[in-house]
Amino acid sequence: MNITIDGIHWTLSIMLILLLIPIFMYFFKKQIAIRLSMATVLLLTVILLFLGYRGQFTTFEEYASNGIQMDDLHRMQIIINDVSSDYSESIALANIHNEEVIRQVLDDFSNVELKRDADVRYYDRKYRIQITSRNYFSFYVDEDYLDHYEIINDTDHLNTIRSLIESDDVHWVDLRDE
Repeated sequence: MNITIDGIHWTLSIMLILLLIPIFMYFFKKQIAIRLSMATVLLLTVILLFLGYRGQFTTFEEYASNGIQMDDLHRMQIIINDVSSDYSESIALANIHNEEVIRQVLDDFSNVELKRDADVRYYDRKYRIQITSRNYFSFYVDEDYLDHYEIINDTDHLNTIRSLIESDDVHWVDLRDE
């Protein structure tokens, strides 16, 4: 579960602090109450900052856990994009129905660690992967990024995808002709 700093967290923190000040003042002298209140504010700030920082990190398995049902994989569509210009253009696609191959692609992503990067344009990735199980899950990926996340560890997460591109067993539709 990713926890981020947003208005609700800050509002709850401020309400807690405002509640604690009169409680501290009731039980302690004014100077001690002010010090305890300041210490509480500092502690809550550090906790919220840590949770916000930690919330930037996830793994592919956590990211995709609600979107992909591994016990009910139907189809994977791989779309290759040309990202050499300002606007990416889909140039080829393949539909994969073999559940073992789909699992192999997903297994390549299983060790991927991610860090949120809200400033990136996620759709400017070389590949778009669409997985149909009971749900529909789609993501853009290349060597360094997956959607709005930077890939922060060394993995060979595109290994199976590259082998499918080179395979004569996979039918690729050239979208430039259409």
